[in-house]
Amino acid sequence: MYSNVRRTRLQSELDSFETRNSTEGLLLRYARGRVRQIGNRQILALVGGVAIASLYDFELGVALALLSLFGDLIECTYLFRISKTGIKPNGLKRAQVISTTLAGIQGLCVSLIVWTLWNLGEAGELHFFAMAILLGAGINSGLVTPFHRYAGLVRVVTFLALGIWLTFSELPSPQGTYKEVYDALAFALLLYLAYVFVQFSNVSFARRQSYERKLLEQKNAVERMHAELREESQRARNLALVAKHANDSVIISDADRRIEWVNPAFSEVTGYGSSEAIGKTLGQLLNGSNTSMEAVDEIKNAIEQKRSIRTEIINYTKSGREIWIETNITPLTTPDGELDKIISVERDITETKKRERELALARIEAEDNAKSKANFLATMSHEIRTPLNGIIGMAELLSRAPISNEQQDYASTILSSGEALLQIINDVLDLSKHEAKGITLVAEPFSVPDCVQSAVKLLEPLAQSKGLEYELNLPTSPLPHLIGDAGRLRQIVLNLVGNAIKFTSEGHVKIALSTKALADRQRVVLEVCDTGIGIAPEARQRIFETFTQAEGDTPHKYGGTGLGLTISQNLARQMGGEISVESKVGKGSVFKLALELDIAETQTQSKALSASKKIKITCLSNKKILVADDNKTNRLLLNKMLGPHAAHIEFAVDGEEAVNLFKKHEPDLILMDISMPKKNGLEATKCIRELEKHRSATTVVIALTANAFETDREECLRAGMNGFMTKPFKLADLAENVAEHMREN
Repeated sequence: MYSNVRRTRLQSELDSFETRNSTEGLLLRYARGRVRQIGNRQILALVGGVAIASLYDFELGVALALLSLFGDLIECTYLFRISKTGIKPNGLKRAQVISTTLAGIQGLCVSLIVWTLWNLGEAGELHFFAMAILLGAGINSGLVTPFHRYAGLVRVVTFLALGIWLTFSELPSPQGTYKEVYDALAFALLLYLAYVFVQFSNVSFARRQSYERKLLEQKNAVERMHAELREESQRARNLALVAKHANDSVIISDADRRIEWVNPAFSEVTGYGSSEAIGKTLGQLLNGSNTSMEAVDEIKNAIEQKRSIRTEIINYTKSGREIWIETNITPLTTPDGELDKIISVERDITETKKRERELALARIEAEDNAKSKANFLATMSHEIRTPLNGIIGMAELLSRAPISNEQQDYASTILSSGEALLQIINDVLDLSKHEAKGITLVAEPFSVPDCVQSAVKLLEPLAQSKGLEYELNLPTSPLPHLIGDAGRLRQIVLNLVGNAIKFTSEGHVKIALSTKALADRQRVVLEVCDTGIGIAPEARQRIFETFTQAEGDTPHKYGGTGLGLTISQNLARQMGGEISVESKVGKGSVFKLALELDIAETQTQSKALSASKKIKITCLSNKKILVADDNKTNRLLLNKMLGPHAAHIEFAVDGEEAVNLFKKHEPDLILMDISMPKKNGLEATKCIRELEKHRSATTVVIALTANAFETDREECLRAGMNGFMTKPFKLADLAENVAEHMREN
């Protein structure tokens, strides 16, 4: 603190010196000096005036005294003002001109007094007195030249010109004497002496200025050096304190890597005291059987190349305990580039390594659990979907048969129950995919109004069956196609609208779609408003949680898994949007989906929303079909569905039989199960594709499987299949899928 204050004071002194000796500062000093000495100058003028008045002429003496006073006053009045107020910014040149002019006027007044005295009296009685006054004024003018060069020079030139003129005007005529010559020589000698005196004074002034400046600069330099030394000393002390009290080990070694100093932390970590460590290398003390020789060589090479290195290495304490060390080694070199010292900072990271291993094991365990969960879900999905396919398929066939109304009700009940069970399975699988981040969104152009309208229309019969007012409001102006996943958006709409219908007993369900154009995107907002049971404030966030509904008895009253909103919210967030809800118990709810989607460059109709194809089951006429499925119920179901429409249909109970029947009948269409004995569906398809290399035609192979994961679809397509359908399925979906692939083939 003292050092900073002293340095500031010294710098202030230097700044003050520079200010005082600048052109402006010297001018102000000149002004103050002239004003301060006006009394002394006027005392001399008064004495001279009194002498002239008493000895020669009273009026002349008074006039000369007043003339001297006038010259000084006119100059000092201006100088006094600038000495008090200072010089205005950008006013230095003006002040120099004015003060120089006034100095010239004052010099003319003095010259007039001298000229008057020179011509007063007889035979040059007052010549010496006049010359003395002129010489004194000249010396005074020369002495102030360093402060105000122009003012001093104006007066000096004026006085010098007057002196020369007076001297030469008195030179003797041919009839005169040489007294005037001696007077001229005397004046010249006095002038020379005055010049030497003034020159000496001015040079002394300049030297004094230079000396004072250098003295201040040296004092500043010395103080800076002292401050730097003190700061360096403080830094060294701080570094010593850090090294001594640091938690990390600090080791200083010589050029041969032998330890010269260690801090207390080194002893705490390794167990080696300072006396035990000094003189040895770190390798001698700490390396052991599990120490990596690669790490040792890497450290050695870095030191030889005089570059820093940071690495991890296994060391051993004095007691033999294995520890992990993170070491940061910095070689220090001499000015000629030779290795001087080696600074090593080491940290015990044994616990960190232990946690890393634990985290790695936990990650592996979590991955194994995830795989086990996925395998379990795949197995359960397959095992449930297989019999469910028979239930739904047979119930659909039964509902199409000529049966009584009562039997039709039974069939419808079986079909709706099966579809409800299928929805539960799909919800669980969708949630599993979300949790594993396994759902990949499709990015393709589609029409948002068409997507919403098709989804809402599917649920219209359900709303009508409950007597609800069912309304969809779409934007009146045409909207551009947007980039997104139409299928997943449709899934969200079905969930939100389906929930609104499910939990509304009377009143209405209204759906409104609105959009807003942004810079290069479109904001899409879908609102689903109902007059249903509503949701309590404390339950609004809970409804988006897994397997959770607003009230504990909701599943019993209304059915469902409680996964629809969870899946919808996950999908919305994956699309970059959000689902929010406003609700009052007993009044209804408003669910709002907000998305921002990119605008498609081309406005072509997307494949995902193309017009629904008519079921052309007649495409199987004159076609041979092979069904490969180890489940008897599935074979019976497919026979009932497709048998009446095909020319011939064969059945295989495993993949090996499917290949043999393919060789024998060369069918046009194969419906292939995946999980079968002997050969599974993938292996059988690969064999069939190999056999087809010797045929001109190819057979359409469609997977009909209870494996519902996206990875299953990808495996089937890689094996050479044309299509993929999951069980259970409906006749309409099967016919549409078959018709599509038969046409493509």
